[in-house]
Amino acid sequence: MLSKVYIQRMEGEIASDACYVAWRGFQRKGVPTSFFQWPELKAGEVSLTRDTLVVGGMIEVFHAMKTLGIQPPPPLNLPECLSAYRGRRIWNSTFGELHRQFRAGAGQSVFVKPLTVAKAFTGYVIAGLDDFEPTIHLPAHTQLQCSDVVEFISEWRYFVHRQQIVGLGFYAGDVFRHPDTTVVRGAIDSYEAEAPAAYGLDFGVTADGRTLLVEVNDAFALGCYGLGAVEYASMLEARWLEVVGNQPETP
Repeated sequence: MLSKVYIQRMEGEIASDACYVAWRGFQRKGVPTSFFQWPELKAGEVSLTRDTLVVGGMIEVFHAMKTLGIQPPPPLNLPECLSAYRGRRIWNSTFGELHRQFRAGAGQSVFVKPLTVAKAFTGYVIAGLDDFEPTIHLPAHTQLQCSDVVEFISEWRYFVHRQQIVGLGFYAGDVFRHPDTTVVRGAIDSYEAEAPAAYGLDFGVTADGRTLLVEVNDAFALGCYGLGAVEYASMLEARWLEVVGNQPETP
């Protein structure tokens, strides 16, 4: 059970739409809330305990976890148990390896996203040497999850809390092209054994009508896309308490 929730502010305002929705949700749930800004959290001026949830950007949330001696969970990405729902090749590489391939003329268009550090950069397509520029500040050994490029004509997010779909959000493409719900429910069932308490399951529809898994995102890394405030707050609470409960107290 949470004793308090800290909501991030930036330049005096609530930091994001997601932070605002979380604040509304916890207000309705009757959980005490307070606000912080990144310099305060970084300086150790925010009183953190394992039953105080921090809502904000990934840097801020993971910093709070590390301060409490909690190892942040790795990105969920495209779990192996959901391989049947991917519809494309998936493999691991590094920026250095991909750069060598493109310099040698052997590179092919590839979608890349962080493999081990959540939100280290936003996933994108590399089709040539110029496309390395947005991530040139990252080390060559940065671990990547790579996949064949798939053109999705619509993309949707299913919000899942304890194996139940509690919301659905549309975020890209043609709003009239809906995923096959039978496929989505099958993926949720297949993921049950290793799924976290709360997560987002992104599915897309291709031009030829296939429903394919785009990615899985942890509850800490979800845009709301219209999800109800109480539902969103409850997902954040469940996931925080799960992560905290699965790791021993530091001496």
